[in-house]
Amino acid sequence: MPKKNRLTESVIQASVVNYARENLFLARKYVNENRRAAPDYIFFKDSRTAFIEFKKTGESATPAQQREHKKLKAVGYPVLVCDDIEIGKAYLDTCILCDFDEKKLSLFVEQHNA
Repeated sequence: MPKKNRLTESVIQASVVNYARENLFLARKYVNENRRAAPDYIFFKDSRTAFIEFKKTGESATPAQQREHKKLKAVGYPVLVCDDIEIGKAYLDTCILCDFDEKKLSLFVEQHNA
């Protein structure tokens, strides 16, 4: 099986943010001086909100980021740790354009990575 292309965080982020903007999402870099573990971007469309933490291919969230994501999810906000362009696009389509379903997204990620 061929190895997955290793992309930098900035390449993945730029591609997903461009996709979002092309599809009329409002995409904002999320900077919070008091919350260094906050996700990188927040996306808005049709009164829905989603967060993405971008990582280079194969990298995962830090423990502090995981705790922050858990807090956001606990109050109903979807959060994705994104190390793949297609998964980032599918996540936005799933949680913004449709009703967010974490199980369906997890299944998509598993199939995509198979």
